[in-house]
Amino acid sequence: MTRQGFGGLSMTIVKRLLRCQRLDTCGLDFLEDPRAQGLPLRALASHSGVSLRFRCEGCGLVQATSPAAMIRRLTARERDGPATLSSELAALADKPCKTCGKMRWRVDILWPDPASHGYRQARSAARRG
Repeated sequence: MTRQGFGGLSMTIVKRLLRCQRLDTCGLDFLEDPRAQGLPLRALASHSGVSLRFRCEGCGLVQATSPAAMIRRLTARERDGPATLSSELAALADKPCKTCGKMRWRVDILWPDPASHGYRQARSAARRG
């Protein structure tokens, strides 16, 4: 599902969609690993236009990067870059905020809006060239 772009769906929604909807139920059960929250960077890097936004919760400073660039940085620091979960990135940040000096980072995944003009232009340019 991640490869098809549904990685942002909550497990509650996925469970509801995959059940058979019969009154006697199908007995389908889902076992979730509570530690596995977030998406691996390799899955995010496979989607064009996806970016990672680091936001300082102390002062609000925002910095964005691509998943591919983050994988390169983590690999250079001898960490397993492609398998790193997006939820682990805030804890892996090793530099304090340039503005306030705090280490309170929050990482959000920014998905491209397929309805935007810029997204449609980029897609048509990619198809042509």
